[in-house]
Amino acid sequence: MRSGSTQHEMRPSASYCSPLTSACDRAAASLIPLRHAVAAMPGRLRTAALPCVVLFSFLVPASAAPVGGTSCPAAYGAPVRVSGVNDFGDLLLADGRTLRLAALVVASGEPSARAEFRAMLIREAAGREIEIASASPAPDRYGRLVGLARLPGHDDAGAAGLQRRALGEGVAVALPEPGYLGCMAALLEAEGPARVARRGLWRNLPIDARDKDALRAQAGHFTILEGRVAGVGNGRAVDYLNFGRVWRQDATLRMTHDSRAALEDTGVAVGDLAGRVVMARGVVFEAGGPAIDIRWAEQVELRPRVTDEQAGNW
Repeated sequence: MRSGSTQHEMRPSASYCSPLTSACDRAAASLIPLRHAVAAMPGRLRTAALPCVVLFSFLVPASAAPVGGTSCPAAYGAPVRVSGVNDFGDLLLADGRTLRLAALVVASGEPSARAEFRAMLIREAAGREIEIASASPAPDRYGRLVGLARLPGHDDAGAAGLQRRALGEGVAVALPEPGYLGCMAALLEAEGPARVARRGLWRNLPIDARDKDALRAQAGHFTILEGRVAGVGNGRAVDYLNFGRVWRQDATLRMTHDSRAALEDTGVAVGDLAGRVVMARGVVFEAGGPAIDIRWAEQVELRPRVTDEQAGNW
């Protein structure tokens, strides 16, 4: 376990690009034709290849600088009809554009999970008009518009209606991403009923942070873990939340000093998290043990304090 400045930092430093990120960057130029190639594949091959391409769609950064800020887009445009839903879960609009629903991800590599997400979108949106609020008018590297979507006259709370419906059914989970971080509080609230009922993806989420094999099986995928922090390590450029005593094997959350400061700005004292139960979301990669990089405070939730007796095996 890391602690203090005398530790030997065997895990990657802040300047290190995880193997997954490096691979994504190298592959970025080929992803557009890859999406087209996958779309043209026969059924079984397309089903097997979809999870990889969908994951890269979220991970590979756009050529333009990401839109930051903590506000949530609220300027919805004129209604536009949804003509269909493609195999990636994108909405095909009647005006020729393609919309990726912002701040959502199917946190599973199982083809059935993506099929359930797509079926929900077909049921709720296909053939109907939606209104879109986007953090940026610029398309992503695949030419897609990215934004929140609502169904005019059908949403009680108004904003991000389609996102909230997907989260409520458990067919997707909230994805912190630039331009939509200010939406996370509302999206996490919408996620709540599916969490409690263990509906949809929540039948297998969160993954126990002590279950190294289950986490390793998610390498390269976005997932959600939960566990009691065994210790907090402080490195020269990276801080660590360790979920076990053998950090070369156990799960870890890594955060730069900037992301730690952002988390502490929310009132979470990172140095005091040892013994606390946290839930974290992000892409899993191998760094001695399974690890998730924390870029934004919205990736981490501090769970209520419980006694050892209440915590059971935690």
